[in-house]
Amino acid sequence: MPLNTPTSNSVEEKVQNHIFNTVNDHWGISQFSKNSLPLSISHIHFIAHPNEDNSGSDGQQPTNHWTMYLETSPNSSVHVDVVLDDNDVAMVMLETEQVNYDAYNVFHKSLPVIGEGCSVATVLDVLITKKRDVYRFTPVGEGCRYWLSIVVLDLVDAGLVNREDAQDAIDGLGMYWCFPPGAGSFAREIARGSF
Repeated sequence: MPLNTPTSNSVEEKVQNHIFNTVNDHWGISQFSKNSLPLSISHIHFIAHPNEDNSGSDGQQPTNHWTMYLETSPNSSVHVDVVLDDNDVAMVMLETEQVNYDAYNVFHKSLPVIGEGCSVATVLDVLITKKRDVYRFTPVGEGCRYWLSIVVLDLVDAGLVNREDAQDAIDGLGMYWCFPPGAGSFAREIARGSF
């Protein structure tokens, strides 16, 4: 059953209270503006960042770091980045920023938002409701791809993006995208963190 997608003060207040007004060390918000919460979003971008050495760590195959961008205008977005904090625990970093979605990435999948009235608060409410801000990376420090593969399915369930587009993003997440851009890709198992 889809979540309530229209932007409302109650959703914005819930999100604001959760990430700003509680003792919650799962959110990094120093570069995030509260004024971004009511902004409508048109697309959700999944970006594979380059691994310029094409190398892995701790004996692992190479992997890309992946992030999500909530497009609030053609040149601005809220950047959502799940990163390793202490003891394999994740922190959801939020940044309000100007962005060129085609710069400095090796793979980019843009998903049109299909839910009416979808705002930054709407998407963050999905993360909070599904407890996606409580996440543990694998012992070798991997987990952003698994986190995003679950989040994109949550967005489908909420009626915000369609399943076919979400599957395209998941297919991309299952690959290692070589540097430089256009140098190819190969299947890379998605290491599963835990919620």
